[in-house]
Amino acid sequence: MASNLTVLCIDKIFENLKTDYKTLHSCIFVNSNWCRQGIPFLWYNPFQTAINPALLINTLFLCLPKIEKQKYGLTSKNNDTSTSVSSYDQDNDDTLKPMFPYDSLIKKFSLSDLFVAINEWCSPVPHKRTSRKLLKTFCQHLIEAAKFEELELDFDRLEFFNNDEWDGDSEEWDILRWSCAKNSCSNLQRLQISGEYPAGILYSATQLCSNLEAISVTLNPSSHSIAISPILPDNKVFERIDYLIALIAAQFSLTSITISKYHDWESPQDLQGLFDVLVLHSSFLRYIEFCEINLSEQYMILDILSIHQQLEQIVFRDCLLFNSDYYPKLPIESFSKLLVLEFRDTFVAKSVISLLMLHSASSLRELILVGSVPFDTIEFLQDYASNNPNIEKFEVYLLSDQLPSILHVIEIWKHMKSLTFHIHFLMETKAEIPILKFPNSTCISDNHLELILEYGFVEYLDISSARFVTKNGIENARKNFHVVFHE
Repeated sequence: MASNLTVLCIDKIFENLKTDYKTLHSCIFVNSNWCRQGIPFLWYNPFQTAINPALLINTLFLCLPKIEKQKYGLTSKNNDTSTSVSSYDQDNDDTLKPMFPYDSLIKKFSLSDLFVAINEWCSPVPHKRTSRKLLKTFCQHLIEAAKFEELELDFDRLEFFNNDEWDGDSEEWDILRWSCAKNSCSNLQRLQISGEYPAGILYSATQLCSNLEAISVTLNPSSHSIAISPILPDNKVFERIDYLIALIAAQFSLTSITISKYHDWESPQDLQGLFDVLVLHSSFLRYIEFCEINLSEQYMILDILSIHQQLEQIVFRDCLLFNSDYYPKLPIESFSKLLVLEFRDTFVAKSVISLLMLHSASSLRELILVGSVPFDTIEFLQDYASNNPNIEKFEVYLLSDQLPSILHVIEIWKHMKSLTFHIHFLMETKAEIPILKFPNSTCISDNHLELILEYGFVEYLDISSARFVTKNGIENARKNFHVVFHE
């Protein structure tokens, strides 16, 4: 029956299954035609879908040119990298070529995922860390072979390098400056850069990319970064901001921007240049996210955001916004297309949220208020819930005694499809509950499993429909209680 389907029909099947990797793996065994159709979907972002990253690197190793393997010492005589490499037979190199040009099929590339996969590939060798040379070999080859649509350059995974091998400012890892990057990034649509990266990589992106739809940039490395200088001095941060401004200005139609990690001790006024350049994309920008940003002095933040008439989603994560009543006179059409309003662990004035909800009265579909909002959530919703009758998804943090009140308040939302309470019922209850069942819930994640583990009394857990738990999360839970989970 499968062999009689038209090409168009098969295309539709795979298009609908493109994120269902378990089913995709099954489909490629139907016949050779289905295999040819399905492989590109599985290899769009292989590092995220691979069950065994080491086997993935084995396949990519076979895609390397023979001269490149020999150049970097990756031959049968080399026992310094991994058992996988040492089994390579250079005399039979031609017979070991893979069936498909897998390396050229990759469209989404994550530097961090590559580091993790290669490190696991090398792990059979005791006390060996992944060498910078080996990582760079694979990285250069993939950039030369593929044409990326999405690129994630996360430099936080530096534990794979010995301390004397890594220099965060090294031009050697200005990947977008490599000659092979010009071809691979010509169709780039989404770019994410984070960690202790060389600031010049933003400048290189400006030279290569003019059609980016989404940009995500970390301005200061993570406080937990293990790089030599986990926190950048001011001049380095300002340099990154200047390059980011140039990158944004170089794009034709940016639709998404995420700016992360601009800390309390840095002057928030220095972000004004970023806000100014985003005006160039006011007709296109649909998504804005601020993560770990100090906006406590940005009293004009609503005025700034109101310029972007096409905004559909505004996200604040771990931010500090001003906490005073400020009610600017915004144009009536401001935020009229806003679909999602999200505040997570963000200290924000009630006036900011209320104005956004008022101006998005008929459009708002998702409201997320999770974390440290400095006002009574129930009292706030009693005043404003009726202004947004079309809410479909609501997520909030509650104390256990607030549940009846909040259910009464949101009765007005007749179109609700998703309701999430971030509530530590288990931690507050005095009962010792041995059995928990969530048989129809797809939203259970590793975070929920950690909470259940912390609670400590569960003996039987049913999460048979969960979709957001990882293999490690399940294995860890099964060490402590019986878990029903359909893998």
